[in-house]
Formats: sequence, C-alpha cells, structure tokens
Amino acid sequence: MLTGVPPSEILDMDMTMFTALSEAAVDGATRWNQDTELLASLLEMLHAHYLLTARANGAKQTGKPMRVPRPGDRADNKPEPVSPAAFATFLRSQ
Repeated sequence: MLTGVPPSEILDMDMTMFTALSEAAVDGATRWNQDTELLASLLEMLHAHYLLTARANGAKQTGKPMRVPRPGDRADNKPEPVSPAAFATFLRSQ
C-alpha cells in the first residue's frame, strides 16, 4: 500500500491516522479527483449566489441550495438496514 509515509513512521502513528491513510489509499479509485471536486463546489456556490440574488430582489420561494452528490454519499443519508439474523449475531457477540 502506497501512502507516501515512510514505513518507519507508520509504526509511530496513532491508529486513527493510519486507518484514514489506508482508507484513502484503497478507496482512491471511487473518489473524485481535485478538479471534479472543485467544479462541484463551484456549481454549489454559484447556485447559492443565484438564490441569494433572487431573494434580495424580492423572490419569495427560491428553494434550497443545490447539493452535488459525491461518490460514496447515500441519497437518503440513512444507515444501511440490518437483517434480523445479523442483528441477532451482533447481540450474541456482546
């Protein structure tokens, strides 16, 4: 795994930093590159500016600012449903 961190320093890291680095290295194929992320952010900011301009000029109902979904975002932001068997297994392991 290529993290850009020398192997001698990996052992000195706390576990949260190591986990974050390993997830970023493994999940790099599903993430956006920097250009795509900047374009999505620009689009969101332009839409928010448009809504503020419309409200300043007397628009009553302008809606919510646009949100561009990122890779890995869930549409409903709800946790994955758990099957009864998986829940029972979890309870037995506690």
